[in-house]
Amino acid sequence: YQRRVHGHYTGSRMVLVGSGAVDQAQLEDLGAKHFGSLPTGEPKPSGWTRYMGGSKYEANDHVPLTHLAVAFQTPGATHGDAVKLRMIEQLLGSYTRDKGEAGYSCFTRAVMAEFHSPKTGAMSYTVAAPAYNPVHSLKSFWTPYSDTGLLGFYAIADAGENYGTNLEQLIQFAMREVVRITQTLSDEEFERAKNQLKVQTLVQLDGTTNIADDIGRQILTQGSHQSVVNFLSEIDAVSKKELVACALEYIYDKDPVAATIGNLTNMPELDVLRRLTFWGNL
Repeated sequence: YQRRVHGHYTGSRMVLVGSGAVDQAQLEDLGAKHFGSLPTGEPKPSGWTRYMGGSKYEANDHVPLTHLAVAFQTPGATHGDAVKLRMIEQLLGSYTRDKGEAGYSCFTRAVMAEFHSPKTGAMSYTVAAPAYNPVHSLKSFWTPYSDTGLLGFYAIADAGENYGTNLEQLIQFAMREVVRITQTLSDEEFERAKNQLKVQTLVQLDGTTNIADDIGRQILTQGSHQSVVNFLSEIDAVSKKELVACALEYIYDKDPVAATIGNLTNMPELDVLRRLTFWGNL
């Protein structure tokens, strides 16, 4: 434990941030007083690791629900596509059964199509709806680091044997939306993704604590802080064609990574997930 603390809790890995009515000189004096003795630490390793995709399945019948995550490799927070990847996260959106959300996001419409209506997004599907909706939540995520990231979705659902279908079908209707946006995107979906990202950004910066957290995260991952005005301008500068091209580059026909825990009845193998990353009729 002590070795890990001394190796990672170093000056080069930490940021002291002040937000609100803070005096810069006083903040520097306090930083030197309380943190000046921290070791400088070794520079960040410059090694390179190859991403190959893969899966980790853990069967546990004591877990009442099945938890599943599927993701694709992306660049990190400092890459030029970072804003587009944030928009893709908003575009896919989220669905939560107990909130009764309207069909605004790709994932919400996908779930509604599977269990309520035969139409979703810009494409139509004919499905036989089971007696009830087994999906508790389906949420997109983009987890960026300084040099790499993961874009995908996280799902929680009843075990497949409980609702007359299986996990493969759940993954299929999530993946069809993920793959669809690499090919076709409506103007309404595009503008909504832009507006959602703007709203989320402003809400997350509500208060001095959130602002300080945002500054610290940006300094650690990017080495600098970007103003809200500049970030909103970057969002406005993205075109629908550029967004679709970004999704195509990092999702379509790429190796996914998957992790699952819970009841794995009919959970598809990795090669099935790989085949779901492209459509022959697109």
